[in-house]
Amino acid sequence: DKLQNKFDSLNAIHLGTVKELSEQTKRAEENQWKIEILSQSEDSRIRVNSELKDKNNELEAQLSHQMRIQAELKEELQERTTQLQEMRTRESSLLKQLLKKLDNDEERCSKEKSDLISKEKDAI
Repeated sequence: DKLQNKFDSLNAIHLGTVKELSEQTKRAEENQWKIEILSQSEDSRIRVNSELKDKNNELEAQLSHQMRIQAELKEELQERTTQLQEMRTRESSLLKQLLKKLDNDEERCSKEKSDLISKEKDAI
């Protein structure tokens, strides 16, 4: 439950970042369109193009970072799932052992009760 909450929280952060990256990508596309309009001046085109390339590189770096984080989260979730499955297996084994012990104890108590009743009848 704690792991799920952590995963949900990190996933929400990731989704927010992806949305922000999508919006930034849309703005970059709009800026590209502006470049075509501003093509009157070669210097202006070169400057704006350089800025967009820098922004694109920044977006690619952010996306790459988010993808690494997502991969790490997926790996951690898999590890935790494996640990949980192992714990459940151990818990099941312990419960079976406990039930067997209870059955044995019940049989022993029943036998002792029967023996006591027999002794009392023999004593009478």
